[in-house]
Amino acid sequence: MHPFGALLIPELRWDRDHGFSHQQGLIDDALELGVGGFVIANGPKERVAELAASLQQASPHPLLIAANAERGAATVLEGGTGLPPFAALGALRDEDVLRRAARLTARELRTAGVTWALAPCADLAVEPANPFIGARALHHDAQRVAEWVVAWIDAAQAEGVLATAMHLPGEGRARSDPAVGPSAIDAPGAGLWGTDLVPFRAAVDAGVATVLASAVSYPRLDTTGAEAACSRVILRELMRDELQFEGLLVAPPPTTAALRVRGDEGEVAAAMLAAGCDLLLAPHDVVGVHEAIERALDAGRLEWDALDASARRRAF
Repeated sequence: MHPFGALLIPELRWDRDHGFSHQQGLIDDALELGVGGFVIANGPKERVAELAASLQQASPHPLLIAANAERGAATVLEGGTGLPPFAALGALRDEDVLRRAARLTARELRTAGVTWALAPCADLAVEPANPFIGARALHHDAQRVAEWVVAWIDAAQAEGVLATAMHLPGEGRARSDPAVGPSAIDAPGAGLWGTDLVPFRAAVDAGVATVLASAVSYPRLDTTGAEAACSRVILRELMRDELQFEGLLVAPPPTTAALRVRGDEGEVAAAMLAAGCDLLLAPHDVVGVHEAIERALDAGRLEWDALDASARRRAF
């Protein structure tokens, strides 16, 4: 077992015919590597709770059990409460609505053993042509989004479930989906600082536990053209140095299409860790990614001290 195994968060999916049993090989490999947690993609509430309990029991350290929660617990739990999309909640212009939605979501997740919510979306609804954010965004006004994102974070974390501000530094202006191919936002850095980044600054000030980095590139924030999840400028200089964020910086799946210009998922994973990400969501080949991290360490492309710092942050 290697300490950097704790930086990997593989994904487990329920199958109607086999439940989670078809994932046993992945589970065994992941636990042997000492992963830091799992993303549960879907499943009946009772089966997810059983799985989460068994994973915690089998792990030598407490695991982060994550799930997408943008539309309530029903996003991941069959039998959970479904909620309207964030855009519909935002249209009500009532901060208390966001608090109650987050509280309900967190309580239902917690009863199923899920301790980490991949929500809320902190992107702005500013680009009508955006094909993938759409109703996931609360509003176009940065200050309103900031207030509502903080309300969601406060309520969820008060219930013992970690919240995640997504997708740093904001994907609302993108016109192409990074899940399909390369995507860039060419807005001026100063403009992004006063608009798209406002909700993330507020989330950091509110003590959000995790921030999910985007797979979109921002060439006027980082002139190298690196995607946010691979950008030392965005992750280290902006988040760590300027905003003084002390929580976990989370990388998107290394199989994301926009990132694959950097090579296979192992190379992508190493690049995101080198840039400053702490956790890798949903690696497909968890053993192969682990081996790629070892190679990057041996070659000097990754630093032990940085990975140790990430592991310590994960252990909070």
